[in-house]
Amino acid sequence: MRGTAHHLPRYLDDFIGRTAELGLLSEALQKHSLISVVGFGGVGKTRLAVEFSRQHAEKFPHGIAFFDAYSSRNTNEFISLIAKSFDITDVKIERITEFLVEYFQHKRMLLLLDNVEHLPEIGIFIRTLLTECPSLHILATSRERLKIRGECVCQIHPFNFDTLEEDLFHNEAMQLFYSRAKLVRPDLILSEEHQSLIFQICRLLEGIPLSIELVASQVYSQTLQRILRFLQDNLLLPAAQGAIDLDPRQRSIRNLIDWSYQLLTPEQRLVFRHLSFFNARFDLDDALHMLQTLFQEQQIETDPAGVLTSLLEKNLLYSKVGGDGRSLLFCLDVVKAYARSLMDEREQKQVLAFYTSYYLQRIQTNKETPFDVQSEYFLRHSSSIHQVITAHLKDNPLQSARLVSYIWKYWQASRYFYLGLAYTDALFEAYQQAGPQQKTHEFALSIVNTLIGAAWISNDNFDFEGSRCYFTQALEVARHHQNPMGMAGAYQGLAHLCMFWGDLRQADFFTQEAQEIIGRIGEPDQKCWIQSHQGRLHFIKGQYPEAEHCFLESQKGFQARGNTWGMAWTELHLAELYFETLQLDRAEALLEEQLQNTQLSFEEMNTVRLHLLLLVAKLQVIQERVDQARDTLHICLDHFSDRKKAIKVQDLIGVQILIEVESGHLSEAARLIQEVMTSKTPVATINALIDINCCAARLAVQEGRFLEARRAHQTCLEIHERFEWAISPRRQKFYDGLETSLNAPV
Repeated sequence: MRGTAHHLPRYLDDFIGRTAELGLLSEALQKHSLISVVGFGGVGKTRLAVEFSRQHAEKFPHGIAFFDAYSSRNTNEFISLIAKSFDITDVKIERITEFLVEYFQHKRMLLLLDNVEHLPEIGIFIRTLLTECPSLHILATSRERLKIRGECVCQIHPFNFDTLEEDLFHNEAMQLFYSRAKLVRPDLILSEEHQSLIFQICRLLEGIPLSIELVASQVYSQTLQRILRFLQDNLLLPAAQGAIDLDPRQRSIRNLIDWSYQLLTPEQRLVFRHLSFFNARFDLDDALHMLQTLFQEQQIETDPAGVLTSLLEKNLLYSKVGGDGRSLLFCLDVVKAYARSLMDEREQKQVLAFYTSYYLQRIQTNKETPFDVQSEYFLRHSSSIHQVITAHLKDNPLQSARLVSYIWKYWQASRYFYLGLAYTDALFEAYQQAGPQQKTHEFALSIVNTLIGAAWISNDNFDFEGSRCYFTQALEVARHHQNPMGMAGAYQGLAHLCMFWGDLRQADFFTQEAQEIIGRIGEPDQKCWIQSHQGRLHFIKGQYPEAEHCFLESQKGFQARGNTWGMAWTELHLAELYFETLQLDRAEALLEEQLQNTQLSFEEMNTVRLHLLLLVAKLQVIQERVDQARDTLHICLDHFSDRKKAIKVQDLIGVQILIEVESGHLSEAARLIQEVMTSKTPVATINALIDINCCAARLAVQEGRFLEARRAHQTCLEIHERFEWAISPRRQKFYDGLETSLNAPV
């Protein structure tokens, strides 16, 4: 090989994109003599390195030499290949490096060493050359870094790794596809439809250049629509799809990943297959804990952190920092598809069984931690837990029911409540269809807890009839299987509904049934909830000291348990008590404390936060801060755009009417009252019914319609009497003022 020649592969197609990466390599070349281009197989390392070398050829007057290590079985064989190209032959292997150092010592050259990931000792050879040859530069491509001092690592990702732009002119992946497709179909027109299809194809291929080139070549015989449909089930691409001039490992994505997989240790392969279970990104610390459990079960002494690091180094796993600062791991979909394809049915069941057991154990262990910690863990793992639940639904509903029964309370406090309802319906149907032998006590217990969870979720989303149905089903199953705690949970829920419907006698009965059981065998949180519930009954009956005592005791219990959710509801009830008894300063202090709670977001606890804000708006009206009340109401309206599904409509409209009356917007207030009174949807709660009629009476007085005002006032009093609903000091003050207005001379 002559020293002044540039020996680089020649490509017959255009180089596309990688502007940013070329810039980074240019900066690195000015400062470093060793640059490693590392990345996943097929990501375009070789093509980038060759293009970069070609663009900077004038900087190397003694030439550029390209060497592909793919066919070399070991480091010595590759070193011999390099030496032979410089006419260094008939030299003992242990002296070849010495001769190469002598050759390169005074030359300004660039060596491009391609595909060196399978040569573990190549780093020592490179370090020796660069130490002894000050003008020599080496550019290496590998699936992992060389791990020698002074190495500048340039990691290459698939095109548009962070985001995919739908516009061809800003999307390098689409540009590459279109360029290669035009080679086989010069008449391909970039219509709007074609651009959309190309975008979807590139997104499925995750921007991997080799995948894109392999697929684009199929435009010769297939339509874009057919290619897209094919890819949705065949991400790995059959080997026949590749071009004939590619080496075997590049003729399909499967072959490409298989090259990396064959270089893994048994422990690395095990972890690689297990981590392919996850559809979503997963936390690094959590992954380490899972792998520690896995290694203990299989009596593997290797450090799991080292195994994870090795997979990251080999670009079979990627890491990203989440918005909360946590390290999140993930692998490309095509890599997941490959790893899953390696497992037979037996191993797939073993992996599923491992994660099922793992999550059940962690969720049970977490029960002893504060609720905030439990909820955070669930939210972090919700996607993977959903995978496990879904995987078991058809063939092993017991396992799904066990998981759902443990986690419904996290769904209740989060935006994912609809998933809990969907799983509940599917599991209850499976329970009903199961034979007597399948309806074990454990299955029934899980079904009862799941139904109770769905009932509370429905209640919090104001589907009271759905809530009643779930509680009733839970009570029937619990009675059939003699499950006292299940019966207590159902009784407590039915009592809660009866309170809001105004059936206080039934509410008392169900509460006593629940208290008797929970008092004997209930857990601390359950005792706090039933005490808060008892406080609500006292409050409705006008027994305010007793209600306050229950709420304060419940508050202490939740605080000791770190249960933010329970604290929020109990302090809401306590604030309502202070509001109705005209202790407005105390009510305002409690509301302000809860609304400043950063853990109480609309996204995670929307129902309780909505009630807090509505109470704040009522308080602001009483304090004659009507503009602030309107702003508070708008927060609710803006967040809950679909009012009929997301919130208790009458509670919202009741506050809105109150604000319009106080603002003097009487026509708007009248329109809203008419809307409620003529609605086919019945007013859901006694409080809402009283509030609407109070507003109607107030409006009628202001408009001089005293007969209508008397009727509305009488309706309010009849509701109190009929449902044994105590008249609070606040309402009594309103009624007294109304009586004064009605009895005043005209």
